[in-house]
Amino acid sequence: QGKTTRKSSFFVEVNMSKVYIMGILLSILLNNNVIMGVPVQNELELFLYTNEKTQKQLEIQYQNEEDLTNVISLLKEIPPEIVDCVDKLVLYDNEVEENVAGISKDRTVKLYDFSKYCVATQKHIICHEFAHIWGNKLMQYKVLDYHYTDYAEAVKKDNNYISSYSKKYIIEKNNYSEDFADSVAKYLISDKKLSKKYSNRQAYIEQMLDICEGGLYET
Repeated sequence: QGKTTRKSSFFVEVNMSKVYIMGILLSILLNNNVIMGVPVQNELELFLYTNEKTQKQLEIQYQNEEDLTNVISLLKEIPPEIVDCVDKLVLYDNEVEENVAGISKDRTVKLYDFSKYCVATQKHIICHEFAHIWGNKLMQYKVLDYHYTDYAEAVKKDNNYISSYSKKYIIEKNNYSEDFADSVAKYLISDKKLSKKYSNRQAYIEQMLDICEGGLYET
């Protein structure tokens, strides 16, 4: 019975030592903002961006002041009819996974490790993701169908691909959503003028913008 007591006491001491060591390791990892090899996100701050033309507010959650400043500057260059389609924009310090710069879903855009990109790339990323939400808004008002049928016709008339990224989606999945987002992004980045080889895409994008400017969202 005495041996059993000493054995139990030994195990308690060993287990307590393990807890103590794990506590030290966890403290070290937290101080370095890492848990199990995954960076710990800083808390999100909230900023309300007001569209000067429509007075609609966009909720921006951010972790980095530099990201917030850059995004606000870029938002002013995007047509308000596109900006107003997004309810929430979230800016994270770190990548969610390799080569994923942004995700758009349910009127929310999430951008990752935004500050690592140059200004031109930042503008393309945010315009691309906002274009996806804009496309969904056009579908909601039945101006664009789920298969991007009318837009696909414009692409076929141009008889080319706007990027290798969108080309992959068209060839492998017959999906024109990425071509649409890339085309809108390049249209906005190039001062609302695509090159002549994308003239049908440009005409389609401008037609959609005209419809929105005409009060589509008010119907």
